[in-house]
Amino acid sequence: MKNKKVLVLCQYFYPEKISSGVLPYELSGKLAEKCGKVTALVGHPKEYADGKNHVAKKEHKDGILIRRIRYIQANRRGAIGRLINMVSFALSVLFRPLQFAKHDYYICFTNPPILPFVTSIFAKIFGKKQITVIYDLYPDSPVKLGYLNEGSMICKVFDRLNRFVFDTSYKVVAISGDMKKYLVEEKGVKAEKIEVIHNWYKDSYEDITYETGKPVRILYGGNMGVAQDMKTITDAVELLGNDERFEFVFVGHGSKKEEIQKLIEKENIRNCKMYDFLPKDAYDELLKTSHMAVLSLEESVCGIGSPSKYYGYLALKKPVIAIVPEETDIAEDIREYQMGIHVKNGDAKKLRDELVRMYENPELLMQMSEQSYDMFRKKYTLEIASQKYISLL
Repeated sequence: MKNKKVLVLCQYFYPEKISSGVLPYELSGKLAEKCGKVTALVGHPKEYADGKNHVAKKEHKDGILIRRIRYIQANRRGAIGRLINMVSFALSVLFRPLQFAKHDYYICFTNPPILPFVTSIFAKIFGKKQITVIYDLYPDSPVKLGYLNEGSMICKVFDRLNRFVFDTSYKVVAISGDMKKYLVEEKGVKAEKIEVIHNWYKDSYEDITYETGKPVRILYGGNMGVAQDMKTITDAVELLGNDERFEFVFVGHGSKKEEIQKLIEKENIRNCKMYDFLPKDAYDELLKTSHMAVLSLEESVCGIGSPSKYYGYLALKKPVIAIVPEETDIAEDIREYQMGIHVKNGDAKKLRDELVRMYENPELLMQMSEQSYDMFRKKYTLEIASQKYISLL
């Protein structure tokens, strides 16, 4: 392993705090412990580029040689701005062939989705092995969410690019079993080429106790967009009808947030709080003091993504309320380990009934909390995931 030279490629990386930047950085650090050389070819973070937060173009950190590339960084809130950023970064990578020539393996994340095509070209030219890690599948995600027409020219182009990437890749990493199934059945990728390696969270155990007699706090944190099933949880809130035994907290943004805000105001729901944004310390404290945490996916996006916040919930001993299709890994975890509540999309009545059961049986809530952490330690640590990547090398 000490003779392996590994090149990690993604748009976001240290010191950026979003999960698509943190995960590749943490994995690279673990690979650096076992490999002779790990280089990360990544985007230069605009948010940290000026003033006191200046970030160098080249830096050694945790055994990783980080090479940061400057590229056009338009406003990411609009689709045009995100597209400009993605294409600009991919082109910047394309003009650095020497980095590819001197490494044995490429680990390329679909961040941005066009990047694996660029790296596959070099894998083909130089006869190197590429591991393609799929966080989101494009164009399938925007098609399923109604942003793109399946028969459009951009979809046809990306389908061709994806076929080239899958054929060229030494291995394709799916972050869930349901994603592997989708890749095999819908994209025609050979099952033996796909490795399922789940995402992870750094172990951050601390003993947590809850005060009795206080409302059960249920936290939803993150995006509230078209990929998330927000209706099931808000319907359950309505069914509970200002039940003071429960407190619901929504933190984040997204296209469905305004609908939730209007519902709270219209129905005068007093046991709901909403926050646009919280600093990390404030959000972490809120999560620690919550009894349960919610994650949700619409049925249409099953197999093309997986919520990364799931692993953080488990690491912090939070029983999970999962509003997801039955065939997902998350639903299977809950059935096997009994560490949360699985609710099918649209079944708000079951969610209401299960929440009442949790309140009436606090010992069950504590038991689920312990089982969440137990499952995390068995399946979703950085050490477990990184060893699977090392095995591929």
